[in-house]
Amino acid sequence: MTEGVRISVCGVMEYACQGSCGDYIREHEAVWLKDDGVVAVSGGRPYCPSCFTAEKQRRGVTEAA
Repeated sequence: MTEGVRISVCGVMEYACQGSCGDYIREHEAVWLKDDGVVAVSGGRPYCPSCFTAEKQRRGVTEAA
């Protein structure tokens, strides 16, 4: 996936948040959510923490303990 990806001035990968904010989020700050609702270490779609909370509530996602 290269659409919605950019490199910041300091060389960090940034991804377009898939939530409603439309902001770019640095890779290490993004929460990755797969289509099946699983929170992933890699793969899936990037969300900023705020949009992830809203998406999690919308989908009824529960985090593993």
